[in-house]
Amino acid sequence: MGFRDFCTTHVFLRGKPISFAGRAYLDEIYGSQARNTVLRTSRQVEKTTLLANRIIYDVVRHPGRRVLFVCPRREQAQLFSNTRLLPTIQGSPLIRRYLMGGRRCRIQVMNMTFANGSEVHIRAAYQSADSSRGVSVDELFLDEFQDLAPGCLPVLQETMSHSEVKRVWIAGTPKLIDNHLEQVFALSTGNEWKVPCEKCQSEFVLNERVIALEGLTCPQCKSALDSRAGHWVPRNPGTKWGEGFSVNHLMIPWMSIEEVLERQMTYDPAQFKNECLGLPTALGEHVITREELLA
Repeated sequence: MGFRDFCTTHVFLRGKPISFAGRAYLDEIYGSQARNTVLRTSRQVEKTTLLANRIIYDVVRHPGRRVLFVCPRREQAQLFSNTRLLPTIQGSPLIRRYLMGGRRCRIQVMNMTFANGSEVHIRAAYQSADSSRGVSVDELFLDEFQDLAPGCLPVLQETMSHSEVKRVWIAGTPKLIDNHLEQVFALSTGNEWKVPCEKCQSEFVLNERVIALEGLTCPQCKSALDSRAGHWVPRNPGTKWGEGFSVNHLMIPWMSIEEVLERQMTYDPAQFKNECLGLPTALGEHVITREELLA
């Protein structure tokens, strides 16, 4: 069973089966078979849910699979374990039975060992990757990668040195253009969601150019655009490193144009670009520059 089908059948969110309605952009992401996959996204676009689902799918499908999940701070690591991973396991009868067996006690939050021999280790790496040294795994999941310690990726990849799998998932929200999230995204296929205009037959990436008071609009002929009609287009199709996907608030079905416009008016330009459009910014785009701060 494929990853997406597994989720729609066995994963529940708030007591209901997970839904992909209006989320056509997720099909290719959930179907990725790349050794390395990076998600450069806005806030609150279900990226952490995807990582939790993928971890569960892999440890269920491959008994004995060892996984390392890393995020910046210990509080975030505990939150991921307690509000994402464990509720997803407990909320599905099949997953709970397969991973927990007959156990009723809670498993360790930071070092999970399941009934089928699979393991999930959860660590924080804001200042360094030292907390992950000594861990040997098959797969590596990195969340909020933009806030992890610079240069930590090679250290964390060493945890997979004895594995034949060596699969990496990276997710985060952009900050400055020289951040390490942008560096790994540049190594990937860099897939962007392009939406066609039915009238002029042009295609557009969903960014500030298509935002209008009445909704998403073609910058050339001013016709309405439907984000659901988009498709992924790679910026770097010849890369061998892995796949990358850029997801922002203009794509997700639960974010209205009114909410986007409100954020555009209340956020500073750099924050709006990072948090809502999922795009990196240059230092000069910030309201207070580094030089001004130092002065």
